[in-house]
Amino acid sequence: MSDIVEIDNKQVIEALYLYKKLSGDLKPIFTKFETYYQKFIGEKWELKGAPFGKKWKGLTPQYKTWKRKQIGKASANLILTGRLKRAATGGSEWISKKTGSTFEFGVKVPYADAHQRGDPSKKLPQRPFFLMKNNKDLPLRAVGFLLNSIAEDYEKIKDKI
Repeated sequence: MSDIVEIDNKQVIEALYLYKKLSGDLKPIFTKFETYYQKFIGEKWELKGAPFGKKWKGLTPQYKTWKRKQIGKASANLILTGRLKRAATGGSEWISKKTGSTFEFGVKVPYADAHQRGDPSKKLPQRPFFLMKNNKDLPLRAVGFLLNSIAEDYEKIKDKI
């Protein structure tokens, strides 16, 4: 899952633009946000999608039975091996590319997109864990963190401008 997230929140775009104009580099903001967002995903995982706008659909009885036989429990959605959660919370399969003005991030787990978006051909329901259920927006709390980070960093650099 390596879609480009385009923030369409006008307030965030304006704040990022102004900060870039003043500081010349958004990397510090992006680095701070990346760490926050990985932690946010990890903390919210147990809420099974609710912070991303859509609570995950429960497991089918057949899959519950299979999962219980495979790993001894069948309660946690999106955890069979833990690979997806590890990647989304900053593990080795987390990918990011930061420049002075752009930040792209995602996970390189082959089935991540099928879970995030759902896959009707495999009867796999949408279980958003990375972006909001519309697959393009960040959760409001993450947007708030980004705005607060810009404001805090601006306070630190304003006297140097």
